[in-house]
Amino acid sequence: RASSASFCLHSLTMFWAVEIEPGNVFTTTLPYDLHLSQISLTPSSAKAPAGSRNFVQALVDGSEFTFGVLEKGRCDHLTTDLLFQEDTELGLVVKGDCAVSIMGYFVQPALDDDEEDDYDEEDEDDESYLLDGEEEEEDDDEDDEDDEDDEDEEEEEDDEEVGEGEEEDDEDDEGVEGIFDDETIQKILTQATKKANQRLQEAGKAKRKNEQEVPQAKKAKGEQPSPAKSSEERTPTKKELKATAPLSQQEMASGRKKAADSAAQEQQKRQEERKKRETEGVKRLPSGLVIEEVQVGDGKKVTPGKKVWVKYAGKLTNGKTFDSSLVKPFCFRLGTGEVIQGWDQGVMHMKVGGKRRLTIPPVLAYGSRSQPGIPGNSTLVFDVEVVKAE
Repeated sequence: RASSASFCLHSLTMFWAVEIEPGNVFTTTLPYDLHLSQISLTPSSAKAPAGSRNFVQALVDGSEFTFGVLEKGRCDHLTTDLLFQEDTELGLVVKGDCAVSIMGYFVQPALDDDEEDDYDEEDEDDESYLLDGEEEEEDDDEDDEDDEDDEDEEEEEDDEEVGEGEEEDDEDDEGVEGIFDDETIQKILTQATKKANQRLQEAGKAKRKNEQEVPQAKKAKGEQPSPAKSSEERTPTKKELKATAPLSQQEMASGRKKAADSAAQEQQKRQEERKKRETEGVKRLPSGLVIEEVQVGDGKKVTPGKKVWVKYAGKLTNGKTFDSSLVKPFCFRLGTGEVIQGWDQGVMHMKVGGKRRLTIPPVLAYGSRSQPGIPGNSTLVFDVEVVKAE
């Protein structure tokens, strides 16, 4: 029965719970092992929108992890099975729109080895007391057997000794019953409970005293004392509030401006890349002629003196077309002066199937002379395609 009482003391627990508002941080240093068994939305969350998600997170050793997500109207409570060891610096935070209640229980430590030894010694004393009584009974039985063989006078003496032995046995029986009565067991349990409560109070006092002495010691050394950890909620820092608070109008406007600037920069970058690709095939001659290689042909190469058949369209710099030969190709002999100088230079070394855009200055075209549809001193733009050469 004594070992049964010890088992009950080892298994005592204490209920623990805390309610955390969204955005607040709860911190504590655990005095005992803590088992978290359930998280649930509180009645104060009735005004929160349905479907709002609330993340319940733990902060341990500088790491943050989520151990539960509650969704109003669909999942208002969850059963958990988390165990945090004694002396752990534990932080709890709720991110969302609802307040959350977190429940569990402390597991009290086992009895000290010294107290367990006290109970063991009492048990051993009880056992030794019983054994002594049994040895006396065995001795009395042996004496009875010897007395049967003795004379009548010895029998009378032995009977007297046996009577005394029986009286001693009766006293032993009374002592055994006194050890195991209900009153004695109740005293043992009461004493053990008082000692356990006393240890809890002493541990709490030592912890509070240490929390008061550490900041004072740091202050004496010129160090900045750290905030005292307690089982009460503390005011979150500006950084923590900023991480959970909704964006202000100014912050939203600033975000939109940054997004617009980023989009403008990206568009400008694409335009520059496109312009670079367009100018990669452009060649500007000393004479002022600009040749843009639109398509490189794969046929015969055009050289001076050969006949060349081309399709073309001529435009002014304002986009107005003044001449074209897109249906019936135009034929001329390259390099003999049959066409303006811009053509002789621009068509040179093209291949059959090739296409070029020629931007011809007035000096390589018609100069100051006017032509039908072409004012004097006009820069001309020709799109030329070689279709045949011989």
